[in-house]
Amino acid sequence: MTFSVKQDIEQKKDILSAFYRALETNTLSRLHLYHSNVHYIRAAIEERTGLRHSLAEIEKSVSNFTRDTNKKINIAVQHK
Repeated sequence: MTFSVKQDIEQKKDILSAFYRALETNTLSRLHLYHSNVHYIRAAIEERTGLRHSLAEIEKSVSNFTRDTNKKINIAVQHK
């Protein structure tokens, strides 16, 4: 499936709008912006599968994977 340029532009406008709104209301510290890796991973999944997951779902999956991988590394280091 091809990446939708229209969706990408709309998403960037939403992010920029949220950023400006946070600046206006002095709530920038509460603004949650997804890491660029989350955007890249979502685009890759969409390209390969045709499924478009939310950024929150991708971020949670990445966080779980990282946590589980770190646990395995720590266990391996402790057993040396």
